[in-house]
Amino acid sequence: MRKYTVQESNNIALGQLGFDDLAAGTHTGTWVAIKAVGGRASLGNLEVSIGDDISTTGSFGATLVLDDGEILYAPFNSIIVITVATNGALIAYRG
Repeated sequence: MRKYTVQESNNIALGQLGFDDLAAGTHTGTWVAIKAVGGRASLGNLEVSIGDDISTTGSFGATLVLDDGEILYAPFNSIIVITVATNGALIAYRG
């Protein structure tokens, strides 16, 4: 598990490390949350550094759909974006 100082964890919670706007495709990096904005986003495999990965071929067995405004929290290392709503965005908060 990552260890952050109180100040670092507060900055992460406030999104002060910035974000990436993810389009369809495979993305690798370090993010702490993903949020659908302006419409629905469909996600494929999600790889995390702590906990269970979400896989379309594993026990989850389907794409994960985030509706407008929904947020998924985890220490993400890899995100496969299948679709993002027209005029929408999938925001991945760095962490």
